[in-house]
Amino acid sequence: MTNTIEFKHVSVAVIRDLFASKYRDPRHITCPKDIVSKMREQHGIHLSYNKAYRSNEHALNQLFGGPWESFQRLSSYFYVLEQANPGIVTKIKTNS
Repeated sequence: MTNTIEFKHVSVAVIRDLFASKYRDPRHITCPKDIVSKMREQHGIHLSYNKAYRSNEHALNQLFGGPWESFQRLSSYFYVLEQANPGIVTKIKTNS
């Protein structure tokens, strides 16, 4: 049996930093359930799903920016997509 410790004060930033490399790999999707199990397996730390979820959101926001920043980059993403795939048509549809 592995010894585990329950840390109530492990910060979201610490958890984010432990998993930072996984977020940079676009082939790997990290979800809160993965964070909970990896923290238990690799570090012996019991983590709540809620804290894992917040850590995941914090990491994604740091890496990609919030929703507004991501939306602002769509036009440049579409430009690169069109340059790499001649003939493709991109369009942004908004609610307004």
